[in-house]
Amino acid sequence: MKMFNTCVIAAMSLALAVAASAQTDSKASDARYCEALTTKYQAFLGSLGSGKRSGQDTDVAAKLAIEKCQKGDTAAGIPVLEGKLKDAKIELPPRG
Repeated sequence: MKMFNTCVIAAMSLALAVAASAQTDSKASDARYCEALTTKYQAFLGSLGSGKRSGQDTDVAAKLAIEKCQKGDTAAGIPVLEGKLKDAKIELPPRG
């Protein structure tokens, strides 16, 4: 029984380590995607860009989404920026 408990604990430890690693990879991937969305938004729609649709002031929702991305709250920032780009018929950057 002692050997069984040791094996269960070892398996659980390994599973937790793998899950933590996957979560870290996912956060890094989301951060890169958020950055790509921000760059594309600013290039085409934001006041910082030089694209043919630029020159407009960044709207408040997009500005907040960009700030959220920069602070690591990608879950809040990504959907807003995706929506702004989709509404403007601008292709989203690849994810991942």
